[in-house]
Amino acid sequence: MYERFTEGARAVMQGANREAIRLQHGFIGTEHILLSILTDAHVVSILSYFDVEPDRVKGETMKIVLPGPDPIADEKLPMTPRAKTVLENAMQASRALHHNYVGTEHLLLGLMQEKEGVAAQILRQIGLVENSLMNRLQSGDFVAEHLAPVLYIQDGVILLRATGAATDKDAFMRIVMTELEKCHPTSVLITFTKKD
Repeated sequence: MYERFTEGARAVMQGANREAIRLQHGFIGTEHILLSILTDAHVVSILSYFDVEPDRVKGETMKIVLPGPDPIADEKLPMTPRAKTVLENAMQASRALHHNYVGTEHLLLGLMQEKEGVAAQILRQIGLVENSLMNRLQSGDFVAEHLAPVLYIQDGVILLRATGAATDKDAFMRIVMTELEKCHPTSVLITFTKKD
């Protein structure tokens, strides 16, 4: 099932298992996927675009989701039917967007499209709209999480590292420039290195 999932999407699903164990639930539900996805930097940047604070989402989730009575063994837990629907929705969203991978952005969309789960209720409650997210993904405003640039500082110099091959160079450069603007650099030098 996870063949087309990016490393980030796989990490989210592993994190969902850990969240379910932490909350002493014997299953992975949409709420566990939501709590896990809030730790993904790519999803956090998407949420911030829509003025949604991850801490608020987590707080609203924890108001609804109560811990279970008994500790759960540290093992791979089964998914609820709704959680399975989230994964199916994510794969369908990926295909609809003509992507050859399932990333964390698709999982977020899958959570929103599963109308009855705790996660969808919370996302609607805080104002995240499925159509808005789908439109932004279709427009190429969000570079795929495995292509997204990473900024870091080394010896006082802001470095940008990007992996993968961006299929939409304009969208990729918009993301790069947005990230650079957050740092307020006095000058910018961009060089490209092609890896063989």
